[in-house]
Parts: sequence; structure tokens; C-alpha cells
Amino acid sequence: MGPARLRRNRIMKAILQFFSVAIAILAVALCNAPSSGRAESEPQVIEGWRGAKWGMGVVDVLAAFKGEAEKLSEEEGWKDGVCFVKIPKLELAEELFDANFVFDKEKRLLKQVVLLASKTVKYPEETFGPLEQKLTEKYGKPDFSSNEITGAKNTIITKKCSWKKGKTRIELQFFEIKEVIKRLTVTYEETPEKGDKNL
Repeated sequence: MGPARLRRNRIMKAILQFFSVAIAILAVALCNAPSSGRAESEPQVIEGWRGAKWGMGVVDVLAAFKGEAEKLSEEEGWKDGVCFVKIPKLELAEELFDANFVFDKEKRLLKQVVLLASKTVKYPEETFGPLEQKLTEKYGKPDFSSNEITGAKNTIITKKCSWKKGKTRIELQFFEIKEVIKRLTVTYEETPEKGDKNL
């Protein structure tokens, strides 16, 4: 074997060794790379909101949010129950919200938490987008979304996004009757694991 051929063999061997090392380094880097988000196959089971679990009583909720939650001097009637407990001035998407804990009217057990934009939020419609983005990052793509304009002269606007996670439905909603009311809410609600008609 001549000198020229020996040199070629050495060069080829060196190149092969270089690529082998490079591939090994790349494989290690990919294995150790942080995940960009929750794996799609990983299930999320949510049974309440933060420290509150569905079925808790008023005393339990107050204990779970000691130093944050306040018991109301008078109960507030809501569409789906009665509110006895609130956490005022929570910050979401750089705006202030009040957390309202809604209990079943008969058994007085927690069934819903409504995060309602404070009256100090002048343009709640502009907060809908950032909130939708944050919720999507946390829970994935919405299971349902809609954007409706109804009423005489298109005066009623309703935007919704919702996610179903186990026994909990999370709904982001903006509702407006022009020149009358604007309302932005994030609702965590107990719901059957199967057959949720609100999705």
C-alpha cells in the first residue's frame, strides 16, 4: 500500500471518528433538552381551583386560603348557587380580578369558582386575548370556542373558550351589551367527567 493511499485511509478514519463523536454529542443534547410544553398524551385531572376542591364547605375553603379569602357578611345569590367567600384583587394578565366561591344552595358545598374582572378594568375585551393565551399554555388547545354578535343592531357580543379537565370545566368568557355592561370572567366549575353539555 503506497504512502498516498495510507494518508487517504487515515483522513477517512479521522472524518468517521469526528462524525461519530458529533452524533453522540447531539444525541445527548437532545435527550437533556427541556420539554417545550406538556406532552399531549399526559392527562390533566383538575378537581377544583388552586387549594379549593369541589365539595368543600365554607370553613374548608377559608382554611385553604387563610390570609387571602374573606367571608362575606351577607351571602350573594348567583345563577348557579350562593357565594359566601371571596378573594379580592387577584392579578391575572396584569389586571385585577375577584375570586368568588360559589356553593350549592342546599348542601352548601363548593361547586364553582368565578374569577370576575374588577370594575377598575376599563377595557376587559383587550384582556381576553392575553388570558386565552395563558390558559392555552396551561391547559392546551381549547375544547370549544365561539365568537358571537347578536341582538338588535349587533349590540350583544359574546366570546367564549372552554377546556374540560377531568371533573372540571374551565371557561373564559367576555360578554358585552354595548353602552350597558362589559363582563369578563374565568370560571372553574365542577362538571361530570363525561357528557358535559356545555362544551
